[in-house]
Amino acid sequence: MRCATILLLLALPLVLCGDELSDFLQQAEKANPRVQAALQRAEQARQQILETEEFLDSSLYLAAGRTEEDRDMPLEPPHYNQLTGNSLELQGGVEIPLAQGAYVTTGFSTRKLYEDSVYGHLYQNLATLQLSIPLWRDRGFAVYSHRLSAARAEYEQSLCDLLAVKQNLRHQLELAYITAYETMATCRVKEEATERFRRLVKEAKELARLKTIPEYQVQETELELQIGLDDEDAAHNAHQLALVALATLLGSQENLELAGQPQALIDACTLVPEQPQTPPRDQLLAHRGDTAALACQIRAARAQAERYEEEAKDSLTLSAGLSYLGESEKYDLHGYRKRTSDNLEGEISLTWRRSFSHRGARARQERFQAQVSELLADLSQAELNAASQLRQAELSCLSARRRIDIVRQGIAAAEETVRAETQRFQLGEGSSKAVLDAQKNLTDILQRQTNAAADLLRAYADFRHAAGYGGEGLIP
Repeated sequence: MRCATILLLLALPLVLCGDELSDFLQQAEKANPRVQAALQRAEQARQQILETEEFLDSSLYLAAGRTEEDRDMPLEPPHYNQLTGNSLELQGGVEIPLAQGAYVTTGFSTRKLYEDSVYGHLYQNLATLQLSIPLWRDRGFAVYSHRLSAARAEYEQSLCDLLAVKQNLRHQLELAYITAYETMATCRVKEEATERFRRLVKEAKELARLKTIPEYQVQETELELQIGLDDEDAAHNAHQLALVALATLLGSQENLELAGQPQALIDACTLVPEQPQTPPRDQLLAHRGDTAALACQIRAARAQAERYEEEAKDSLTLSAGLSYLGESEKYDLHGYRKRTSDNLEGEISLTWRRSFSHRGARARQERFQAQVSELLADLSQAELNAASQLRQAELSCLSARRRIDIVRQGIAAAEETVRAETQRFQLGEGSSKAVLDAQKNLTDILQRQTNAAADLLRAYADFRHAAGYGGEGLIP
């Protein structure tokens, strides 16, 4: 499967307020510099694929020169074009690589021969058609095929890297989003606690005026009210900091406000499955951007190793040609025969060539084979890490859910205790300290509920991230 992403699908693991998180994800992907950088790296890799296609481009050659002696060389250097002896010659042609694994060359040459033994000066026009087929090394353009396979694998790797960047950004954004709602809920808990302290202070002052309780109990309530106000201010500051962190991920410096209510944090827990399902191994490795990128790297390295294995082979080339030669004592395009007996001739040859040592190709082949082994080890470690992350997130989900159930029972008991102690205090049978302790226990248990709900959502977000979000954003 090609693990590329063009846009992360927004089927979310949790929704606290409508499509708010979906909008945040889209905004973050457009503004995040890491995503933009990954997109440009993918574009660079795509251009590398196009670069390899230059191998199939046709080429034109032209040559002109003057020679004195006709001495055929058995081995010509690269880009060396041998002219006919004792001649002034102009030649040109086109070489066309065929995707099936052959080179077709067609050319035309016109020349003036000097010091001809019979005619003195003789003009020749030569048209040729040649076919060259590699039979051993680079058969079927194997080197080009391996280069193209490596370039495609590298492109797919860059797309998987882009997927990994988007998955990490999504995970960070979800955690920041949960934290923002957690701090909002904490603000509500602290505000409600402060309001209870205010009512208690008012009741204590009235009871002290009626001489029902001593004055020092009023002072205790006022002290707790000030502590509650401090806690409330700290909670509001934490919420503002969480909004700033969320806005930073969105690439915005504007003041951010959440559309939902604090209760949305608790309600969202009902969307979390009782038992998250761990995906099969193959799906897990394909859906995660980091492991999918490693798999693409392995394919690219293997393609490179196969390329250099191919380059280390001996060269064996079958060549066949057809030529038409016309001669004249005057420069024209007539097809007379002067020195040659036939205008049309053909040739066929088999050429073998090998290097005395393929040290460079062998060394590169071994290097890429070692890289394959390295990447396989990295993939095994990444698989272990993914399995560990899934297990840890699964255990955290189960623990947070148990805590929510425990806390839910404790809230009912804490609320009943506050009512009972408040009633006793109003009748003069209890103390303000007992009421304060009951209220603080209620505040503590409500805060524990908020924390447990946020921990459940965070654990599920961790699980979804570790599972690669179920393959969202992949292109087959």
